Amino acid sequence: MFTIIEKKGSLEGLKVAIIGDIYHSRVARSNIWGMTKLGAEVSVAGPSTLIPRELEKTGVKVFTTVQEALIDADVVMGLRIQKERQKSGLFPSIREYSRFFGLDEKRLKLAKEDALILHPGPVNRGVELRHR
Repeated sequence: MFTIIEKKGSLEGLKVAIIGDIYHSRVARSNIWGMTKLGAEVSVAGPSTLIPRELEKTGVKVFTTVQEALIDADVVMGLRIQKERQKSGLFPSIREYSRFFGLDEKRLKLAKEDALILHPGPVNRGVELRHR
């Protein structure tokens, strides 16, 4: 959140899109809590199996496509797939996940031109962040 405030001045009124494995990400949960408290409009996108069901009750917009979440976003945060925490069957394959939820130049054009692109690391190159 520090980087966002440093670059944008405030979180108040910003549209923040968090993409990926929300369910297993402590980064996502703490950022969602803090960002909403500081006035950001937070949306998430990822496979439905990787989004906690109770999230919508917190005012977060939940999308099943990356494209919907990215429209006019001021901030985009990509999350890594935490393979080490997952049971099998949460999504078909890494390749399919990347195809539907990977961030690339074409998808990022849906966000605002000056959008911040963030990733907490480590990055699974070619999965969450792809070159097309």
